[in-house]
Amino acid sequence: MSVEIKEVIALQKDTFKWQLVLNAIVALVFGYFANLHAACSVLLGMTVVMIGSFVGALVAQQAKSRKTPGSILMAILKGELVKIAIIATLLLLIFKFYVLLVPIALIIGLAITALMAGKAFVSTNL
Repeated sequence: MSVEIKEVIALQKDTFKWQLVLNAIVALVFGYFANLHAACSVLLGMTVVMIGSFVGALVAQQAKSRKTPGSILMAILKGELVKIAIIATLLLLIFKFYVLLVPIALIIGLAITALMAGKAFVSTNL
């Protein structure tokens, strides 16, 4: 593994742990009160944001090697663009192919994970 990937994993490890725990609890609640597809929808929402955040963070890590404020900002914005593109693409695929999707559960999984992802930005020093 490259140094950049190890740094991103180290920074997001704690955040990913809390995202997994919180979404597992929500998925269990949805699975108990609704059905298995609601629980799967929560987990899919969580997974989409986690994948997008991880890949976006890898792209944004380029900011560490940049010297000017403008180039640092561009690297961070590229990371955000990649994150949004991955999330949008994965959501499109989920809505297209998962016919028993429970949309509200998916949105709740997305929201919880996105809110928890904010914690990673607070603890990140570029």
